[in-house]
Amino acid sequence: MKADAGAEVVQAQTQRDEGASYLGEVALVDGSSRVGQTGVVFYNTLFDENASCHIAFGKAITRTVQGAGSQSPEEHRARGVNHSSVHTDFMIGDPEVAVDGVTRDGEAVPILRDDRWVL
Repeated sequence: MKADAGAEVVQAQTQRDEGASYLGEVALVDGSSRVGQTGVVFYNTLFDENASCHIAFGKAITRTVQGAGSQSPEEHRARGVNHSSVHTDFMIGDPEVAVDGVTRDGEAVPILRDDRWVL
């Protein structure tokens, strides 16, 4: 799959530094999201990302990792926390998106189906 437009912008961002092309965030949002239920597109990622599932490449959200806020980029990398000057979100949610977790034994466990949590 290729972008109709703007691919060069994304490629430039993912080449900005060592961590820019790595995953920085995964957020699972179901259909009960109050922001999503408004049906409004705010054209502001800080609002719009709460309307649906989304991923980001680049910098991880360090405040979600205990102790990471006071650590250096090297310490982040040692713990598997991605460090980058880039953090770009992409909304990927849709009622048809099916999300599974995978156990250590390789078993697929349904998490989201039909825009609802099924855990």
